[in-house]
Amino acid sequence: TPGHYLLGDNRRLRITWSTSPAAGQTRPRTTTSVAPRGLVVIHPLESRLDLRLPIKVRNGELSFITLGLPGTLVLRPGDITAPDLLNVRSLPGRSGYQRLVVEFDKPQTKDFEIQVRGRLPLTANNNQLTIRPEITLSHGNPPVAVSSAPLKMGINPASGFQLAMSGPLPEGATAIDTAEFTKNWRSDKEATQSIASMALSLDRPVDLPLNIQPLKPRRVVRIEQFLHVLQDRMEMTITMNVRTTGASVFHHFMTIDSRLKIT
Repeated sequence: TPGHYLLGDNRRLRITWSTSPAAGQTRPRTTTSVAPRGLVVIHPLESRLDLRLPIKVRNGELSFITLGLPGTLVLRPGDITAPDLLNVRSLPGRSGYQRLVVEFDKPQTKDFEIQVRGRLPLTANNNQLTIRPEITLSHGNPPVAVSSAPLKMGINPASGFQLAMSGPLPEGATAIDTAEFTKNWRSDKEATQSIASMALSLDRPVDLPLNIQPLKPRRVVRIEQFLHVLQDRMEMTITMNVRTTGASVFHHFMTIDSRLKIT
């Protein structure tokens, strides 16, 4: 087959051929696909992003996968997990984007999943911040893109905050049912308690403008007082039941008559 070849410094090229019909047979090309899922917890100072990347392998094997992730995503050792994981190393990326090679101790021939957990140090400005979920996968050298389904992304505010989109959904983003996202994320068709306040299907990288604000705290107090009148004194029993919503921490102060002796 005619072709062009780039020679190295030694300027040598070795060519072999055979008249055997079997020599012309090539191995089937490895095909891969992924149905990416993500869950991000938004905080005004630092958010957390979890990714689950179930990869299907057909007609071959994979010795490594190249991940393309947001450049702002901070990863520590152990934040990327996968079966037979050997090493994770960085490649030169572009502005706002990072590339990582996930190498396996033995080639992957069956379906498997890569999980990523990282931090997004995005600071809200006037309660506004923008996230851009951008994920790519490839394999082989030269790289061959992994066929990807739309990214299913769940979005949740951190405890004590409420979250909303700052405007209409951008083109390429579609709202999906949070209950269905939860079942898919947990791989549990019976899951009922939603893990996301909103869920989106993203068929391309888009900027998601979000508005995050503290919840307005609310406190409900129920007080019961029982007065026992005795011959030489009076005894009072006070019972307080306090229920708080909209905040993770509350301080409660109670003022009582100074003439009462607490025992």
